[in-house]
Amino acid sequence: MTNIELHVGDKVIRADGLAGNVVEIYEGETIPYEHEATPCAVVKCENGKRLVINEEDYVLGYKSYYLIGTTVLGNKRPIEELDDRIADTHQEIERLKAEEKQLRKQRWRLETQMNGNFVPQNPKKEEDND
Repeated sequence: MTNIELHVGDKVIRADGLAGNVVEIYEGETIPYEHEATPCAVVKCENGKRLVINEEDYVLGYKSYYLIGTTVLGNKRPIEELDDRIADTHQEIERLKAEEKQLRKQRWRLETQMNGNFVPQNPKKEEDND
């Protein structure tokens, strides 16, 4: 296994296409493998999340990454996985839109109907029992 030399600013692309840059290196958190030290690196991704490249990635041959620095590993996830995630995200968006619509309806009701001055638009006529 080759230990990839990591530097702050290195471009990183995960096997699923998410890109980012190395923002921190932790030399103190190393474990020797074959007389080499494997540093940990913190990557800030384009979606705002952070991930860590660590000893486990080294042991697994960096299989979760397509590119680290100038080393092209070539690992790629199937496009269908992202298609499935896009479909799931779309379903979640539709669910959230419906939830927002319901919350707006409740807000409107609190503001207009539940203020003590509410008069039903179609009041039931009281029957005369005389």
